Amino acid sequence: MIHYLLFTSIFTWIFIFFSGNKLIQVPILLENWAWDKTSQQQGLSPDNRNFENQLKSSEKSINGYLTSRKRPFIFQSKKEFLIEEDEFFEIPFFGKGFISYKKIGDKITYYSQDGEILWKKPSKSYPYSTWHGKINFLISGDGNQVLFIDRNGNPTGIEQADGSFLTDIAQTSTMGSLLLFSGGEVYRIDSNAELIFKKSEKDRDNFYFYKSASISENGNLTALHYIKNNEDFISVLDRSGNTLKTYPLDKVYPHKIFIAIGNDGSLVLNLKDKILLSNSKGELVYHTEKSKSGDVYQLAFSNGTIFVVQNENKLLFLNSKGEVLKQKSVGNNHYRIIPSNNPGNFFLESDLSIISFVFLNNEILP
Repeated sequence: MIHYLLFTSIFTWIFIFFSGNKLIQVPILLENWAWDKTSQQQGLSPDNRNFENQLKSSEKSINGYLTSRKRPFIFQSKKEFLIEEDEFFEIPFFGKGFISYKKIGDKITYYSQDGEILWKKPSKSYPYSTWHGKINFLISGDGNQVLFIDRNGNPTGIEQADGSFLTDIAQTSTMGSLLLFSGGEVYRIDSNAELIFKKSEKDRDNFYFYKSASISENGNLTALHYIKNNEDFISVLDRSGNTLKTYPLDKVYPHKIFIAIGNDGSLVLNLKDKILLSNSKGELVYHTEKSKSGDVYQLAFSNGTIFVVQNENKLLFLNSKGEVLKQKSVGNNHYRIIPSNNPGNFFLESDLSIISFVFLNNEILP
């Protein structure tokens, strides 16, 4: 019996190292911090290793969120602020403080993390902040103009973008943003709102309407979703705005769709009724039909190498080959993912909670 076990063990190791087969290393995904928005307190029990450090680190890095009462909660002050009943708020996830405005108003106000008014600015626009709050987009009521201001309220970068109705804003953690207008006007800017490229649709012989956008986490690729006449397409652009490839979709989607593009050009689409993943060659490598059709809002995210999508009450983690690396059960809520500066760490946010996830072996993922 001992000889048999010894022989089996040796044979197994020989097979692993000399068979030429490449093993898939499954990522270790750890929930290292959680926050319950309802009770406004941490939602994971401390362990004896590093929970307290992770707790302090996460609460220090996160700025705040909007409560169920539509009021800003700021971690630094551990306080929910009530300004005025008819005020709306914009809270940069990793920024400092928050912005208040009215649906029909003539000014925006920037508050510190302690609720102190730092500045006021005459404006009838709607503010939208980048995740780190370094740039604030002031979107005009008709959606045809966006002004760029910094956290001090001063014009910054190229200062403004103009187009025919803003339809989408895509962001990365550190490599800037993209503004997409329905007429095909594209503004790709860096984290200082300086222009990387600008382009517009020059084909006047066909009908176009641009709806959705995504940027790869390394900032080198952009995916644009649009209709041309009676067909929907996705085009992939390089860092200079040149079109690398174009894919037709199976039907017309009369709304924004949720897409994420990887650093290698692989692309995931989380649609109402199915999830599709194509590799960098445009080959479909993952396709699953949903048991029931959802609403327009879906979750699609990439940290550059890993894709995260929500299928009803499950999060799926896939690589660019279409292999499901991990599944996690979650509530059947709407979620969004906010990446940190570390590609192995991201935050999953819903109306009820914020959870920090970290890949312990992100660097070896296929």
